[in-house]
Amino acid sequence: LRTDTCSVTRMVDKNGFTPEQIEEFQEVFNMFDKDQSGSISSDELGDVMRSLGMKPTKEDIVEMISQVDKDKNGDIDFEEFKYLMKERVKDVNSEEDVASIFESLDADKSGKISRQELETALKSLGDKLKPEEKLTDEEISDVIAKADVDGDGDIDKRELMALIMKK
Repeated sequence: LRTDTCSVTRMVDKNGFTPEQIEEFQEVFNMFDKDQSGSISSDELGDVMRSLGMKPTKEDIVEMISQVDKDKNGDIDFEEFKYLMKERVKDVNSEEDVASIFESLDADKSGKISRQELETALKSLGDKLKPEEKLTDEEISDVIAKADVDGDGDIDKRELMALIMKK
């Protein structure tokens, strides 16, 4: 039995995700699953949300988990997480969502995200990560280079929109 490599890379799972998306989701899931239990608890979800500048209440977190917790155990396993991502991926691509992300990263409200602001946000998230999951300076530079179309060293709202919308 011979498998065409091009066909394999285009395969999608039951949720419509490519292998590349599943790999990205697994990396994100692993960042949330700090104790490596194979599931995300309400405490872990709350910690990550707070590290991203959100202020969820306990009720908000319980509600988020209950929306995808098919087995009703109070945690989110990877299959449930993929379902959550399926719902969120559809929603994240609106201009309003990108504007909200931009505002949370543009700490000095200059209309641009500087390298320092991006590093601060990633460090805040990174404080919750294992050392091997943190972005290196080179990876941060790559993110900026990919997004910084006009070459000024900063990311403006239009550039962030273009980066997020092309995914």
